[in-house]
Amino acid sequence: MQIQDTLTLTVLDMNSEGNGICKDNGMVIFVPGTVPGEVVEAEIQAVQKNFASAVCRKIITPSPHRREPDCEWYNRCGGCSLRHVSREQELTVKENTVRQALRRMHLDRDPDVFKKIRAGEETGYRNKAVFHINKWGKIGYYARETHTVMQGSFQCRLIPPIFESIAMITEHCFAERPDYPDMQPEALYLRRNHDNQCSVCIQTAGPLTDHVRELLEDYAVILRQYFPDELKCVLHCDHPAGKYAVPVYTVISRERYLYETYHDLTMRISPEGFCQVNHKGAEILAETVLQYARQTMVKDTCTAADLYCGSGFFGLHLAKAFPAWQIYGIEINPDSIRDAEVNRELNSLQNIKFVCGDAADLTKKIGTKPDFAVIDPPRAGCSEKMCRQLIEMYPQHIAYVSCNPQTLARDLKRFVEAGYVIKNVQPVDMFPGTEHVETVCLLSKLNTKQHIEINLDMDELDLTDAEKKATYQEIKDYVLEHSGLKVSSLYIAQVKQKCGIIERENYNKPKSEDAKQPQCPPDKEKAIKEALKHFGMI
Repeated sequence: MQIQDTLTLTVLDMNSEGNGICKDNGMVIFVPGTVPGEVVEAEIQAVQKNFASAVCRKIITPSPHRREPDCEWYNRCGGCSLRHVSREQELTVKENTVRQALRRMHLDRDPDVFKKIRAGEETGYRNKAVFHINKWGKIGYYARETHTVMQGSFQCRLIPPIFESIAMITEHCFAERPDYPDMQPEALYLRRNHDNQCSVCIQTAGPLTDHVRELLEDYAVILRQYFPDELKCVLHCDHPAGKYAVPVYTVISRERYLYETYHDLTMRISPEGFCQVNHKGAEILAETVLQYARQTMVKDTCTAADLYCGSGFFGLHLAKAFPAWQIYGIEINPDSIRDAEVNRELNSLQNIKFVCGDAADLTKKIGTKPDFAVIDPPRAGCSEKMCRQLIEMYPQHIAYVSCNPQTLARDLKRFVEAGYVIKNVQPVDMFPGTEHVETVCLLSKLNTKQHIEINLDMDELDLTDAEKKATYQEIKDYVLEHSGLKVSSLYIAQVKQKCGIIERENYNKPKSEDAKQPQCPPDKEKAIKEALKHFGMI
């Protein structure tokens, strides 16, 4: 296969990025913008060792699931990747994305735990938008994989109409000011609550001087004329350079905060804080977590932990629904914790406490073992330390909320290996039109009173007297639980030999006399010896 080869291909499947998956003589070929079932003519653009990429030159047989993209910026801004397929096909793609992530980790053995994807609004759902501003005052998204502003691309299907209007007026205001370059605006941040009240923030390249403040005050006056009821906040953002620099927000006009209502909860949204970009989708997430809590926790009084709690979204819902429970929310961002504490007072909830700190230091922070835990980590998922801490505390049930199926599957495997079972997998389409999907999973401790799961290695059927005290798997589990390290049977055999424990003949011998075997590292040797002592083997 060579670059510029033209092939006739049948699209077999579709990945989350919206690329059709084809095969030719065993080689996987990704063709963007195609739909499963289509026959296309494609030109090869790049060839790697295990796959190739191509561009579709002609659709020979279109799919019934194909639709004309409803946005002129589609495939240019990089925000959406699934606007060329039917809504039904889009949801199928997202369900498959989650299923395939679990399958790669061998976590898909029970299909009954996987629930049909739940979906909210398809357009205009985003309550937050960030537009870039170039040196001529033109506003829009960056073109895909560039820093070039696409003028007018704020006319976006994902945002509410008021965002488009604010962006258009802002662009006009800047064009009318001859001293506009003095401001050096870089970005326009917009937020909206469910009552269509908006926060507008201008980020500039420099600090807030008196002249910049004067320009922004004039700008705020114009916005108030167009949006007398909807405009609640006009802010300035100074974002100093540096990896750990903290943005500074200054109120130019009116208020600093928006307030949002989810179900019967009121929450304050600060310019520094995080909130879910899809209001209806956020309510679906909360409903799912509460459903898990109701179906699993039969006691009237329980302790629950909301980890990576942000401004308290899940913890506050739990506190409201279960007034007899004691809830702890843990978040490392102090600004979010301040919002969370305000939100607790706004809703008159006494049974929730917020703690500022690393969620991985769970034990130190709350001083008790939770019966129920909610974790909503960033896209990178939970740290290994976080998983280890939670496994040590061993709550009865865990609700894991994730925006990244790959890191979700990785972390679920860690919990399953520690003795949890996956009871429910609920995908939620928080981001229609895009490749992203949210998932809420329920994990429960294995109930040994009802059943016992055994994974028996045939080697364990022929044990020496010393080995009868603990199997290799028991030693592995002990080491993982108490040190967080994964050790192989080979390493255990090597340490046993050093400690004078007689192994079965031929156990873990190399295949040939001159074969080289990896040697157990010192940290793992120490952990294995501790396990051998625990089981009374040395």
